[in-house]
Amino acid sequence: MMGAALGVIASLVVFEAQQWIRLSLQGIVVGALYASTALTILPRSELRRPAVVFFIGVVSVHALFLLIGRPILMHRAVQDAGALVIPPLVMLEAMVFFSLTIIALIMLVMEYVNSQLQVLAEHDGLTHAFNRRTFHQLLGKSRANALRQGESLAVIAMDLDHFKRINDRFGHQCGDEVLRSFVRFAQSKLRLPDIMGRVGGEEFAFCLPKTTDRKSTRLNSSHQIIS
Repeated sequence: MMGAALGVIASLVVFEAQQWIRLSLQGIVVGALYASTALTILPRSELRRPAVVFFIGVVSVHALFLLIGRPILMHRAVQDAGALVIPPLVMLEAMVFFSLTIIALIMLVMEYVNSQLQVLAEHDGLTHAFNRRTFHQLLGKSRANALRQGESLAVIAMDLDHFKRINDRFGHQCGDEVLRSFVRFAQSKLRLPDIMGRVGGEEFAFCLPKTTDRKSTRLNSSHQIIS
Protein backbone atom coordinates (compact mmCIF):
# COMPACT_ATOMS: atom_id res chain seq x y z
CA MET A 1 0.00 0.00 0.00
CA MET A 2 2.87 2.34 0.75
CA GLY A 3 4.29 1.73 -2.74
CA ALA A 4 0.96 2.49 -4.36
CA ALA A 5 0.64 5.69 -2.35
CA LEU A 6 4.10 6.85 -3.37
CA GLY A 7 3.29 6.00 -6.98
CA VAL A 8 0.17 8.16 -6.92
CA ILE A 9 2.05 11.08 -5.38
CA ALA A 10 4.86 10.76 -7.95
CA SER A 11 2.40 10.67 -10.86
CA LEU A 12 0.75 13.84 -9.60
CA VAL A 13 4.12 15.60 -9.69
CA VAL A 14 5.05 14.32 -13.16
CA PHE A 15 1.75 14.99 -14.89
CA GLU A 16 0.54 18.55 -15.05
CA ALA A 17 -2.59 19.18 -13.03
CA GLN A 18 -4.03 22.04 -11.13
CA GLN A 19 -2.04 22.55 -7.98
CA TRP A 20 -5.05 22.37 -5.69
CA ILE A 21 -5.97 19.00 -7.23
CA ARG A 22 -2.48 17.68 -6.63
CA LEU A 23 -2.50 18.86 -3.03
CA SER A 24 -5.97 17.45 -2.42
CA LEU A 25 -5.12 14.07 -3.91
CA GLN A 26 -1.90 13.94 -1.95
CA GLY A 27 -3.91 14.63 1.19
CA ILE A 28 -6.34 11.84 0.28
CA VAL A 29 -3.48 9.38 -0.16
CA VAL A 30 -1.93 10.38 3.16
CA GLY A 31 -5.36 10.24 4.81
CA ALA A 32 -5.85 6.71 3.50
CA LEU A 33 -2.52 5.73 5.05
CA TYR A 34 -3.56 7.23 8.39
CA ALA A 35 -6.90 5.44 8.22
CA SER A 36 -5.13 2.18 7.46
CA THR A 37 -2.88 2.74 10.47
CA ALA A 38 -5.86 3.32 12.75
CA LEU A 39 -7.63 0.19 11.46
CA THR A 40 -4.45 -1.84 11.94
CA ILE A 41 -3.96 -0.71 15.53
CA LEU A 42 -7.59 -0.93 16.59
CA PRO A 43 -8.07 -4.74 16.62
CA ARG A 44 -4.81 -5.21 18.52
CA SER A 45 -5.36 -2.54 21.12
CA GLU A 46 -6.92 -2.74 24.53
CA LEU A 47 -9.73 -0.23 24.66
CA ARG A 48 -9.11 0.12 28.39
CA ARG A 49 -5.83 1.87 27.61
CA PRO A 50 -6.57 5.61 27.37
CA ALA A 51 -3.38 6.42 25.46
CA VAL A 52 -4.16 3.94 22.68
CA VAL A 53 -7.77 5.12 22.38
CA PHE A 54 -6.63 8.76 22.27
CA PHE A 55 -4.01 8.04 19.60
CA ILE A 56 -6.49 6.10 17.44
CA GLY A 57 -9.01 8.93 17.79
CA VAL A 58 -6.51 11.59 16.73
CA VAL A 59 -5.34 9.59 13.72
CA SER A 60 -8.90 8.72 12.65
CA VAL A 61 -10.15 12.32 12.82
CA HIS A 62 -7.10 13.55 10.88
CA ALA A 63 -7.61 10.86 8.25
CA LEU A 64 -11.25 11.85 7.78
CA PHE A 65 -10.25 15.49 7.43
CA LEU A 66 -7.65 14.66 4.78
CA LEU A 67 -10.06 12.41 2.91
CA ILE A 68 -13.10 14.70 2.98
CA GLY A 69 -12.61 18.08 4.62
CA ARG A 70 -9.35 19.20 3.02
CA PRO A 71 -10.39 18.62 -0.65
CA ILE A 72 -13.67 20.47 -0.10
CA LEU A 73 -11.97 23.44 1.57
CA MET A 74 -9.24 23.62 -1.10
CA HIS A 75 -11.79 23.54 -3.92
CA ARG A 76 -13.91 26.28 -2.33
CA ALA A 77 -10.83 28.44 -1.71
CA VAL A 78 -9.80 28.22 -5.37
CA GLN A 79 -13.31 29.05 -6.56
CA ASP A 80 -13.58 32.06 -4.24
CA ALA A 81 -10.08 33.49 -4.83
CA GLY A 82 -9.48 32.34 -8.41
CA ALA A 83 -6.05 31.07 -7.38
CA LEU A 84 -4.55 28.55 -5.03
CA VAL A 85 -5.00 29.69 -1.44
CA ILE A 86 -4.39 27.48 1.56
CA PRO A 87 -7.48 27.87 3.78
CA PRO A 88 -6.68 28.91 7.36
CA LEU A 89 -8.70 25.94 8.64
CA VAL A 90 -6.36 23.55 6.83
CA MET A 91 -3.32 25.09 8.52
CA LEU A 92 -5.09 25.13 11.89
CA GLU A 93 -6.06 21.46 11.59
CA ALA A 94 -2.48 20.50 10.74
CA MET A 95 -1.13 22.36 13.78
CA VAL A 96 -3.75 20.81 16.07
CA PHE A 97 -3.07 17.33 14.65
CA PHE A 98 0.68 17.50 15.19
CA SER A 99 0.22 18.91 18.69
CA LEU A 100 -2.23 16.16 19.65
CA THR A 101 0.03 13.54 18.06
CA ILE A 102 2.91 14.64 20.27
CA ILE A 103 0.64 14.44 23.32
CA ALA A 104 -0.55 10.98 22.27
CA LEU A 105 3.01 9.73 21.81
CA ILE A 106 3.99 11.07 25.22
CA MET A 107 0.98 9.29 26.74
CA LEU A 108 1.95 6.03 25.02
CA VAL A 109 5.53 6.29 26.25
CA MET A 110 4.43 7.08 29.80
CA GLU A 111 1.95 4.22 29.74
CA TYR A 112 4.68 1.83 28.57
CA VAL A 113 7.14 3.07 31.20
CA ASN A 114 4.54 2.73 33.95
CA SER A 115 3.69 -0.80 32.83
CA GLN A 116 7.36 -1.75 32.89
CA LEU A 117 7.82 -0.24 36.34
CA GLN A 118 4.81 -2.20 37.55
CA VAL A 119 6.32 -5.41 36.17
CA LEU A 120 9.60 -4.68 37.93
CA ALA A 121 7.78 -3.93 41.18
CA GLU A 122 5.71 -7.12 41.10
CA HIS A 123 8.15 -9.67 39.70
CA ASP A 124 11.44 -11.18 40.73
CA GLY A 125 14.19 -9.74 38.57
CA LEU A 126 15.99 -13.07 38.03
CA THR A 127 13.21 -15.58 37.40
CA HIS A 128 10.31 -13.21 36.51
CA ALA A 129 8.07 -15.09 38.92
CA PHE A 130 6.02 -12.98 41.33
CA ASN A 131 8.14 -11.63 44.18
CA ARG A 132 7.36 -12.34 47.83
CA ARG A 133 5.29 -9.21 48.46
CA THR A 134 3.15 -9.61 45.35
CA PHE A 135 2.65 -13.33 45.93
CA HIS A 136 1.30 -12.71 49.42
CA GLN A 137 -1.02 -9.99 48.11
CA LEU A 138 -2.40 -12.32 45.44
CA LEU A 139 -2.60 -15.15 47.95
CA GLY A 140 -4.70 -12.97 50.24
CA LYS A 141 -7.08 -12.16 47.38
CA SER A 142 -7.34 -15.84 46.42
CA ARG A 143 -8.02 -16.79 50.04
CA ALA A 144 -10.75 -14.16 50.36
CA ASN A 145 -12.33 -15.32 47.11
CA ALA A 146 -12.19 -18.97 48.21
CA LEU A 147 -13.85 -18.11 51.52
CA ARG A 148 -16.54 -16.10 49.74
CA GLN A 149 -17.26 -18.84 47.19
CA GLY A 150 -16.85 -21.73 49.64
CA GLU A 151 -14.19 -23.30 47.45
CA SER A 152 -10.95 -25.12 48.22
CA LEU A 153 -7.52 -23.53 48.04
CA ALA A 154 -4.19 -25.37 48.11
CA VAL A 155 -0.89 -23.71 48.99
CA ILE A 156 2.46 -25.34 48.36
CA ALA A 157 5.76 -24.14 49.81
CA MET A 158 8.97 -25.75 48.58
CA ASP A 159 12.65 -25.20 48.02
CA LEU A 160 15.28 -26.74 45.76
CA ASP A 161 17.33 -29.37 47.58
CA HIS A 162 21.13 -29.04 47.61
CA PHE A 163 20.99 -25.78 45.68
CA LYS A 164 24.01 -24.43 47.55
CA ARG A 165 26.09 -27.30 46.17
CA ILE A 166 25.27 -26.15 42.64
CA ASN A 167 26.46 -22.61 43.38
CA ASP A 168 29.60 -23.85 45.12
CA ARG A 169 30.52 -26.34 42.42
CA PHE A 170 29.42 -24.65 39.20
CA GLY A 171 29.16 -20.99 40.16
CA HIS A 172 26.33 -18.57 40.72
CA GLN A 173 25.64 -18.07 37.02
CA CYS A 174 24.85 -21.75 36.71
CA GLY A 175 22.71 -21.53 39.84
CA ASP A 176 20.78 -18.61 38.37
CA GLU A 177 20.10 -20.59 35.22
CA VAL A 178 18.85 -23.51 37.31
CA LEU A 179 16.38 -21.18 39.04
CA ARG A 180 15.17 -19.75 35.73
CA SER A 181 14.82 -23.21 34.22
CA PHE A 182 12.84 -24.42 37.23
CA VAL A 183 10.47 -21.47 37.05
CA ARG A 184 9.91 -21.96 33.32
CA PHE A 185 9.19 -25.64 33.87
CA ALA A 186 6.87 -25.00 36.81
CA GLN A 187 4.93 -22.26 35.04
CA SER A 188 4.40 -24.51 32.03
CA LYS A 189 2.56 -26.95 34.32
CA LEU A 190 0.34 -24.39 36.06
CA ARG A 191 -3.23 -23.55 35.17
CA LEU A 192 -4.31 -20.02 34.32
CA PRO A 193 -5.61 -19.14 37.83
CA ASP A 194 -2.57 -20.65 39.61
CA ILE A 195 0.01 -18.32 41.13
CA MET A 196 3.73 -18.91 41.57
CA GLY A 197 6.08 -16.75 43.61
CA ARG A 198 9.73 -16.72 44.58
CA VAL A 199 9.64 -16.12 48.32
CA GLY A 200 13.33 -16.73 49.07
CA GLY A 201 16.65 -17.55 47.47
CA GLU A 202 15.69 -21.01 46.25
CA GLU A 203 12.28 -21.04 47.96
CA PHE A 204 9.05 -20.94 46.00
CA ALA A 205 5.36 -20.97 46.83
CA PHE A 206 2.30 -21.88 44.81
CA CYS A 207 -1.31 -20.85 45.24
CA LEU A 208 -3.70 -23.30 43.57
CA PRO A 209 -7.38 -22.30 43.68
CA LYS A 210 -10.02 -25.03 43.53
CA THR A 211 -7.43 -27.70 44.27
CA THR A 212 -7.74 -30.53 46.82
CA ASP A 213 -6.09 -33.85 47.63
CA ARG A 214 -7.02 -36.72 49.89
CA LYS A 215 -5.79 -34.93 53.01
CA SER A 216 -7.13 -31.48 52.19
CA THR A 217 -10.24 -30.05 53.83
CA ARG A 218 -12.60 -27.27 52.89
CA LEU A 219 -11.14 -23.84 53.45
CA ASN A 220 -12.73 -21.92 56.29
CA SER A 221 -11.91 -18.85 58.30
CA SER A 222 -10.04 -20.89 60.93
CA HIS A 223 -7.42 -22.22 58.53
CA GLN A 224 -4.01 -20.57 58.56
CA ILE A 225 -2.22 -19.88 55.31
CA ILE A 226 1.41 -18.86 54.88
CA SER A 227 1.94 -15.63 56.80
